[in-house]
Formats: sequence, structure tokens, C-alpha cells
Amino acid sequence: MKKVCLFLFFSILIYSPAKACECIFGPHTLKEWAKNYPYIFYAEVESLVDNQIEGFEDTIYALHNSQYFLKGGYHPKLKVKEVFKGKVSNFIQEGYLVMNNGWTFCGDFFRPGEKILIFAYEGQYGTLSTSTCDLNRVFASEEEFLSQRDEIKKATRKKLLGIF
Repeated sequence: MKKVCLFLFFSILIYSPAKACECIFGPHTLKEWAKNYPYIFYAEVESLVDNQIEGFEDTIYALHNSQYFLKGGYHPKLKVKEVFKGKVSNFIQEGYLVMNNGWTFCGDFFRPGEKILIFAYEGQYGTLSTSTCDLNRVFASEEEFLSQRDEIKKATRKKLLGIF
């Protein structure tokens, strides 16, 4: 009987699904989302720096495939093309912005060459951070971004004295 109880206990423990990020998007507009983020900018992923960050060797990503960061990763080196909100320039060094999202499953996954609108906040490492639950938008081309640029500018525009 003791063995049966232990077997059932471990079966339930192993079977229980692990909780991942729980994102609650809801029916919010781009303007409503923009209010909640201090930094919004459009950038291109130049490369990834995952393998340069302390602790990389011990992560599940590196243990599974030490070359994964060549295809995509969690800590992008970005060429900022346009800033819509916030003093993003404070985080740019030597022409690039490097995001440090930590090593969580909620971290957003980036690919070299991606053109992306990023909704960011200051992370725990003194850099900008984002996650899979943020409203980041990947654009297939520069033209696709340009077709939505006015909408983004309008959503991030500040009201002056409640007049506009």
C-alpha cells in the first residue's frame, strides 16, 4: 500500500503541468498599451550576446545546444532605428543597445535580422528589458513598419494640457 501511495504521489507530481508565463492581453488598444511602458522603440536585431552573459554555460539553453544563440536568443544587440517614447539613448553604448532579460522562460526570443517594435522597461540589471507578455511586434519588412508608423506615433504621442 505504501508503494502504491508513493507511486501515485510521484505520478501526480510528474504529470502536473509546469506553469509558464501567463500573459493577459485583453482587448487593449495600442494607445492603452503605450501608456504603461516608459520605453517604446523600433530596432533591428544586429546579433545576440547570450554567450557573453555570466551564467550562460549553466542555462538549459546552453546545456541543450551551445550554439542556439546563433539562430536566436534572449539578449539581443539592437540597432535602434526610431524612438517613440523614453530616453532610450541613455542605454545605447557604442551605437548599440543590449537588452538583458535575465534567464527566464518569460524572456522574449529574438532572431538576428528581425525588425521589431519593442515595449520595454528598466530591468534589474540596469538595462532595458522586455518579455513575451509585452506587446512587441515583429515586422516582416521595413515597408510593413512604415505602413504602421503613423499609428504607432499617434498612440505614443503625449497630450498637451488635455487639449489634444
